[in-house]
This record gives sequence, structure tokens and C-alpha cells, in this order.
Amino acid sequence: NMPKFEKRESQQIMMKEIYTALRDSRFSLIEAGTGTGKTLAYLLPSIYFATKKEEPVIISTHTVQLQQQILEKEIPLLQKIM
Repeated sequence: NMPKFEKRESQQIMMKEIYTALRDSRFSLIEAGTGTGKTLAYLLPSIYFATKKEEPVIISTHTVQLQQQILEKEIPLLQKIM
């Protein structure tokens, strides 16, 4: 169960694109504004792909703040719901 879950079509499109790019071993560029849910949109398909294929997926961020957010907030949230 995700508290304050809000279904966002743009986030679903991003997730599908990211998973397809991982599956097809190709690059993808996604641009979206602040607060659109980009972090979860790339983490969820990345975790699914890594688990399904038993291959690592590397996530690189521009800021230490985003690294901390991913490690301390987003990944624990995804662990609870998966």
C-alpha cells in the first residue's frame, strides 16, 4: 500500500519507456518537470528488470541529495510495497 498514491499517466508512460529501453538494451532520454515522479518512474522498472533478468542496473544521480532520497526514502518505500 502506497500512502498518498496518485496515478499519473505521464509516470506510467515513463515507466513503460524505461523498461522497454532496458529490455531492448537501448538508450532513452526522458525530460519531465519537478514533482512528476521521475524517481519512482525509473526505479520501479529498473528494479523489476534487475530482478527478472538477474542483472545489475546502475542508477547515477546528479546530486548527493537525490542519492540520499533514493536510499533513505524511495527504495524503502518500494521494498514495503513489493
